[in-house]
Amino acid sequence: MTHFTIHVLGNVGVDLSMGPVGRLPTWGTEILAGESVYRPGGAAVNVALALAGLSRARRGLSLAELERSAGPAATSDGSTPPEAPVRVYCTLGDDRDGKALRDQLLRAGIPATGLELVAGERTSLGLALVRADGERAFVTDLGALRRVDKAWALSRLGDASGPGWLLATGMTLFPGLPPDALAEVFRTARARGLMTALDTGWDVDDWPPARVEAWREVLPAVDLFLPNESEAARLSGQDNPALAARALQKRSGGTVIVKTGTAGAWVATPHGAWMAPTEPLAVPDTTGAGDVFDAGVLYGLSLGWPVDRAVRLGHRLAGTVLQNRRSYFPSLAEVLA
Repeated sequence: MTHFTIHVLGNVGVDLSMGPVGRLPTWGTEILAGESVYRPGGAAVNVALALAGLSRARRGLSLAELERSAGPAATSDGSTPPEAPVRVYCTLGDDRDGKALRDQLLRAGIPATGLELVAGERTSLGLALVRADGERAFVTDLGALRRVDKAWALSRLGDASGPGWLLATGMTLFPGLPPDALAEVFRTARARGLMTALDTGWDVDDWPPARVEAWREVLPAVDLFLPNESEAARLSGQDNPALAARALQKRSGGTVIVKTGTAGAWVATPHGAWMAPTEPLAVPDTTGAGDVFDAGVLYGLSLGWPVDRAVRLGHRLAGTVLQNRRSYFPSLAEVLA
């Protein structure tokens, strides 16, 4: 298990996933979907649970463990799981969902010190409509996410220091933490010895030019940038993911990994660029794929692995979790078996 702590600043909430759907409804009409699933969600939760699973010695982490009404989760041999090498930072509503999420993370071995339940606020809710090929469209109620700003983030991170990582994920869902404010959080983290990683998520305002430039200005403070293909295209001005990865790497000076779905990922470092393919999988719902991939890459890097090996871990981990419909997060031993 890595001895580095991975600090995750990002959206925590609940997901309602419905699908498959053949088409999106038009206003004033109704369509039918396949089954619906209500579960812990948000980018930070997906990353944290994946990291908690990887850190276990033999068997990973199942959502069934977390849904028990009381008491800590138990591993397959009945013992209490170890504290996971991850901390999560977010605001939740002081409601049933918020309390349940906090307790579920605790049962996964993830301390709750970075979470705040805000009185009078709703916990964020995300609705995912899933197409037959696994592609998704999202609608999100921000709820308590609106309460996160620079002062809150710096206060909650407190004296977090390296060696380790700070990942900021789902940042476009935090209106109180714009790019320039996040850059200051990153600079503070770096000054304390932490490496920085960023996964912006899709811009809910469809990438207005001023915001694109603001995110570009953040990149020099980012050691590892993890956009998907569409996000990379908007931020780089390049539709070709290979060219986008190179352009963003030149801007950041660090490592850029552009996620290209079932094709794999384009990796650009100061020493070169390459395509890291993955094995295509037939999965009913790709929700959370990028988040789990991020977790695998960060865990591998925390073990001291080179980037190419860490990316392979990210691919294998994401494939395993998606095949289990995000109900099981495997240990490192299971992923490598």
